[in-house]
This record gives sequence, C-alpha cells and structure tokens, in this order.
Amino acid sequence: MSAGAQSTGTRERIKVIVSKDAMSASLLLRKPATDEQVITEQEVLDALAREGVMYGINSAAITSIISDQRFNVPVKVADGVPPEKGQNATFTYHFNTTDQHQPRVDANGNIDYKDINFIQNCTAGQVLVTKTPPSVGKPGMDVTGKEIGGPIGRDLSFNNGANTEVTGDGRSVVTTASGVIQFTNGKVSVVDVVSINGDVDFNVGNIDCRGSVRVKGDIKAGFELTIDGDLEVSGNVEDARLIVKGNIFVKGGFFGDGQGIMDAGGDIILRYAEGQKINCGGSVTVGGEIIKCLVTAKERVTVKGRRGKIVGGEIRAGKDIRAAILGSPAGTATILVAGYNADVFAAYFRTIQEIARVNQDADRVKGALATLMRLDAFNKLTPGKREVMAKLELFLDEVPESLAHLEQVKQEAEAKLKELSDARIHADEIIYPGVRTTFGLVYKDFNQEEGRGTYLLDGNQVRRQ
Repeated sequence: MSAGAQSTGTRERIKVIVSKDAMSASLLLRKPATDEQVITEQEVLDALAREGVMYGINSAAITSIISDQRFNVPVKVADGVPPEKGQNATFTYHFNTTDQHQPRVDANGNIDYKDINFIQNCTAGQVLVTKTPPSVGKPGMDVTGKEIGGPIGRDLSFNNGANTEVTGDGRSVVTTASGVIQFTNGKVSVVDVVSINGDVDFNVGNIDCRGSVRVKGDIKAGFELTIDGDLEVSGNVEDARLIVKGNIFVKGGFFGDGQGIMDAGGDIILRYAEGQKINCGGSVTVGGEIIKCLVTAKERVTVKGRRGKIVGGEIRAGKDIRAAILGSPAGTATILVAGYNADVFAAYFRTIQEIARVNQDADRVKGALATLMRLDAFNKLTPGKREVMAKLELFLDEVPESLAHLEQVKQEAEAKLKELSDARIHADEIIYPGVRTTFGLVYKDFNQEEGRGTYLLDGNQVRRQ
C-alpha cells in the first residue's frame, strides 16, 4: 500500500473530535477491516498531531481504548487546563466593625461589657478603609497548546457616606471631618457625637440628633430619642422610644410596662430585655435573657451565656435564633420564627385578608341580587334598581378572575416562605414544652422537654439536626 493510501486509511480509521473551546479532545476509532492492520498508539498520536492536539494527552486512555478495542464510541483522550479567575478586590477596615462589638463570654458563662469600644472617634484625614485591587487570574492551556489568559477578579466599589471621601488613587477611604465612625450594613460614615453625662429625663427631654449619642446614665420612661448615628447607653432603658438609624448598645437592660420600642437600622446589643418591642436591620445580641418580648431582626437573634434564655413572647429572625434555654419549666408559650421575611409575611397575610373580603362581598352581592331578581319577577324593578342589578351582576362576573389572581399571589408568597433551608433555631442546653418553632408556614410545637439541638425546615416538617 502506498504512503498516500496509508495516510487516507488512517484518517478514515481514526477520527479526532476537538471541542469548540479546544479544552478537550476525543477519539473515535473505527473497527479495522479484516485486511487492515490493527490501530497502533503511534497512529493515534499522529492523528492527534495532525489536528493540532499536543497538550494534556492521556496516554493511559489511548492505550486502554486500543487494548479494549472500543470502536465507534467517542472517548476523551486529552484535557486542557482551564484558567483560574483572580481574586476579587478586598477591603481592610481600620476600625472595629460591628461584628466585633460583641460582649465576651468567659469560661464560666459570665458576660463582660467593659472592653467594648462601641462609639469610636476619628479625626479628619484618618484612613478608615483600604482596598486591595483584584488580582490577575492564573492562565490555562487548551489542548492545542494555546495559553488562555486568566480573567481578572471583580473590582468592588467603596460604600462610603457622610464626611468621608475616596482618595485620588481609588485605594482608600479617609475622613473629611472629625467625629464618630458609623458602620451600618457595610456602609462607613462619620457623624457628630453628643454626650449626655447623666440620665435622659425631664432635665434633658427628648433628643433628635443627626449624629451619634452617648448617654452616661439611664433613659427614663416616656422619652423619645431619634438618632441618625449610633446610640450607646451606659445604664438601662425604661419604657422609652428609641429610633436609631445606626447601631444601639445598652450596657444595662430594656424593661418597663411594655410601652417601649427599640428600633435600629443596624445591630442591637444589650444585657437583657423584658416585655418590650425590639426591631433591627441587623442582629440582636443579648447578654442574659429575653423575657416576653416581641423581637424582630433581619439577621440573627442570639442570647449569649451558658444560662442565656428566651422565655415567652415572639422572636423573629431572618436567619438564626440561638440561646442556651428556650422556654421555661412552667411551659410558657414561646414563639420562635426563623427565616422571617416581614415583606413576604405581610404580602401573604394581606392576600389572605383580600381573598376573605372578596368572598364576603360576593356573598353580600348574591343576597342583594336575589332580592332584586324577585322584584324583577313581579315587574317591580325601577330603572334605578335595574342599573344597580346590572352593576352587581358585573361584579359577580369578575369575582372568579379576581380570586384566581389572588390565589396565584398567595401561592407565590407560600413558595417564598418555604425557601428557608438556611434558617436554624438552636437550643444549646434545653428546650421546654410550650415552645413553637416556626419556619414560614411550617411549625413544630414542643410537648415535652428536649435537650440540646438544632432545628431546621426539611420539606414540610421541622426536624432536629
């Protein structure tokens, strides 16, 4: 056989398939005719070379294909190395972030608030944040030996607010005025600080402040503080109304006759709370106990300490709820809602109410129509009442479509409420009867005492992890 004929035969007997991105190559061997020689590894390598495949060749795979006589089946024999994306830009904060403003718990379960530097001062020109630029990725190689550049990581923008600016080189955020560092939901700003050397009482009155406030004493019942920055209280808060855009740190407790409210855009940290309402856009951290409160946190609710407890009331958290003790030996009704989403819950219950209203209106219209139809049967229907009857009939005609739309909205909300796979409720020591753990529309009532455990949503039931 001539060299040209042998070359033609080789191409027919061996087909090389290179992927569109050239990151892999496969072989398809055709069974040799009875008068043809067996396919050799050298033939295969020559065929790969003709198609430009020279990198990432798996010699063992080629040997296996030939020895096992795997014909008419594509088998991958070469792999390229994909490029690796570079690291995204990262930020370094040159101050304590709110995540570090947590009360420390010693080996005996005691809470120490003394070393928390909650309100942090700064001076004009001080560097608050620096950015490490994204890095270039590691290059790859396709099966033809062509280098593929590694993509650069994603650049990220600074999230800075009042009295700060980004430096000309784009690498840092510095202060433009002296004041107090405010760090809320990832945004850094600088605000003024007002210090109250005693209690907030009739001698001070209500406070409306654009900056941060430090109260050296207590906040007495009935007073209201509206603050754009952070709030630090050295003493207790008694039945006051606190509306704070930043974070709240109370070294004492929050208690009274249930008339108080503590609302923060960021985190809330306090020693204990009893009989009050607490809302925050971050996490609530308590050093001792939460007793009969209504607490809503976008992130987490955590009661620290080996005897930390949640007893009574209702606790709602977008992610986790954790305490050593949940409920009480007396069986106090305690509702714990994890995976809480206020907007979705509101939409769900609003839709249920709207469905009920439409059905009630339909029943009333049916009754009114029955009366009008009886009058019409005796030719006693005036032109005005005939017009009313036509409008009522039109309303009833539109009811099925309205209900169908509302039912769809309800089902969409229910679907969102079921997407709670990451939510958890933790009892680090014990959970008592009277506790209800809730994940969306699914709940579990505890009728007997149980030990340490983590609870989560599994399908349509609450299970212990």
